Amino acid sequence: MRKPTLPSMHYRGDRVGRISSKLTDLAIEKIARVEVIGEVDYTQTKEFWSAPIETQGKILSLLASAGDKAVAATTPVLTDANMRDWRQLGSSRYWVWMPKSQESYSRN
Repeated sequence: MRKPTLPSMHYRGDRVGRISSKLTDLAIEKIARVEVIGEVDYTQTKEFWSAPIETQGKILSLLASAGDKAVAATTPVLTDANMRDWRQLGSSRYWVWMPKSQESYSRN
């Protein structure tokens, strides 16, 4: 049986996406031992967070359709419109977004 890592919803080796303005910021992914398979380019993070919520949703859905079970973000720019879709990892600067199908799975 695999051991859970990110807040009881992911397992070592799971495939995730990432959003970080720093090229080398892979701390949470290394700690969780997950594989990053998609990301918002680090030079485009400001554009992502300032994009309309619909655009953000389309990008996140594209990452999920590529096989990402979640998307980890470092210090995201959250608003009233997108905050409910993200979960903070403890009191850290890391947040996680999960596709709706994964959210229902992780809460069972």
